[in-house]
Amino acid sequence: MEETNCETTTIILYSIYAKSQRKKRPSAAANLLFYIDLPKSPYSPKYSILDAAFEADMGIQDGWNAEVCRVKNRSKNGKQQQNEMQFRTIEPKILYFGTPVALVSSLNEDETTDLAPISSFWALGWTMILGLLTETKTADNFARHRECVVNLPSPEMWQKVEKLAPLTGKNPVPDLKAKQFHYEPRKFEAAGLTPLASEIVKPMRTKECPVQMEARVTALHQLAGDRLEELGGGVGAEVEVVRVHVASDFILKDSYIDPTKWSPLIYNFRHYFQLADEDLGKTFRAET
Repeated sequence: MEETNCETTTIILYSIYAKSQRKKRPSAAANLLFYIDLPKSPYSPKYSILDAAFEADMGIQDGWNAEVCRVKNRSKNGKQQQNEMQFRTIEPKILYFGTPVALVSSLNEDETTDLAPISSFWALGWTMILGLLTETKTADNFARHRECVVNLPSPEMWQKVEKLAPLTGKNPVPDLKAKQFHYEPRKFEAAGLTPLASEIVKPMRTKECPVQMEARVTALHQLAGDRLEELGGGVGAEVEVVRVHVASDFILKDSYIDPTKWSPLIYNFRHYFQLADEDLGKTFRAET
């Protein structure tokens, strides 16, 4: 442990496990809070548990390990201070730090609708940028027919979204996808979803999605980057939303989305999440 001018260290023990069975011990001993003089602290970066002597001193039964949740410093003036944040340099395979999922409808050559999940997109006003890999059916369709629907699924739909994930409308399946994906021309049926006619564009909407945005593709931007090239390259599709459909349960004051009711399906490092039930606050520009 690095030297510090603090008098004591606060160690929060958040759970106690049996060494043999690894079951959480049903005891009030969990969530204990101890103040330990630094010179006597049994905590060491070399160990993930507290030593046996400390367990005996604290009355913890022999054979139980106490895992350290976090360490805080208590300064001389009595105020607790969080240890300085430490950083490491890593190279994650993906940078999906938590973005909404969309199901993008695009028009096939035979004028049927392809449906594909994406999680790389953002909006500014009524203009959106959709991030697509070059070797996808959606990218092919956009190059040929410049219309789409951006459907936003609810968190409860994650399993239907996942049914779409390993499917591609490209036949044959590109070599880069061949090990994990398979060809499926009937995406709606495969995922248990219902096509719904759009009002302005040709691609169909997804009836089960609470938000459906009809849009026109205004530009396709080739994206660069060595890591992206390893995936076959990418395209940033610029689309302009021309009509927005929202389930009435989520509408507030005729033209607002109620943020207390609506939650997108979040894609967070290839896991599905939803927003918390309560907000943290609102921006100064909020009108509701």
